[in-house]
Amino acid sequence: MEGLIRMHNFESWKDAMNERFSDFLPVDLQFQNEEEKEEVATTIKEFYFGDEPVNEKTILSYIDFFSDTMFTHSVLWTSSMHVKNGNNNIYLYEYSFVDEDWPVVPYTDVRGARHCAQEFSLFDGLGVYTSDEIGLSEGFRNLKEIMREMWHNFVTTG
Repeated sequence: MEGLIRMHNFESWKDAMNERFSDFLPVDLQFQNEEEKEEVATTIKEFYFGDEPVNEKTILSYIDFFSDTMFTHSVLWTSSMHVKNGNNNIYLYEYSFVDEDWPVVPYTDVRGARHCAQEFSLFDGLGVYTSDEIGLSEGFRNLKEIMREMWHNFVTTG
């Protein structure tokens, strides 16, 4: 749910996305003309939102769209380029842990790990969490231990 990074824009962007979705396409996409750009934009909007407009009911699709266009596509493309060029030692992981006190996505009952959420698992004193871990759930304390061990092992042994 990396696209949660764009939640602060939802209220101002939803109408603009419905009016001209092509304005929200990744800037590195290239088109022969404006007609082709609009056709691609229509296809992409239908992929994420179906026949529905971008609105409160489709907010998870809004998050998916920005997750994919801002993060997922680039990570997977970069990884494939490494493999294509002979580097087969590629390691990816998906961080999806959400603690019970994390806020839900507006208009839903869904919680998601937002961009950089794993930093809360690795470092102390970020955000509302203090270095002595006051207020952390047992599950989150356990996750912090696991994440720190995984990162330490990767850094020291590859």
